[in-house]
Amino acid sequence: KQWYQRRVRGQFFYFVLYYIVMDSGVVTDDECKRVYKDLKLGHKHSYILFHIEDGKIKIKKLGDLTENYQNLFDIFTEEYNDGKGYYAVLDHQHDQKSEIVFISWAPESASVKTKMLISSSKEKFKNSLDGIKVTANWCDLGDLTLDNLNNLFK
Repeated sequence: KQWYQRRVRGQFFYFVLYYIVMDSGVVTDDECKRVYKDLKLGHKHSYILFHIEDGKIKIKKLGDLTENYQNLFDIFTEEYNDGKGYYAVLDHQHDQKSEIVFISWAPESASVKTKMLISSSKEKFKNSLDGIKVTANWCDLGDLTLDNLNNLFK
């Protein structure tokens, strides 16, 4: 019994330590959650592009229903050399049904600090958006294809 109590206390300690150390301090703007619900329930957007600014995850761009994902991929491509990281949520039609896809974009050209910030904030942000079943971590221009997006469902 004594060993079990020490083990439980130790696990709790590491659990608390994980959330204290691994939390990047980045918070999600309330507008992100509201617009995400519009995408998920109302299918009002084809995608949402998020970025981190001043310690908050904010919306950078909303994709109109007439836009395809190539517009999103073009943004990633244009800003590849600038080293900016993003999150994107896509309302993707696959096998006659709509699936929500979460993409974390941390390009190779980004600084180590940017990559760490994107990486350490990803899970907390993704978990705040309920209903995401498919996740991709992309970092290279070669990832930005519709084939790679469709391969996530195989």
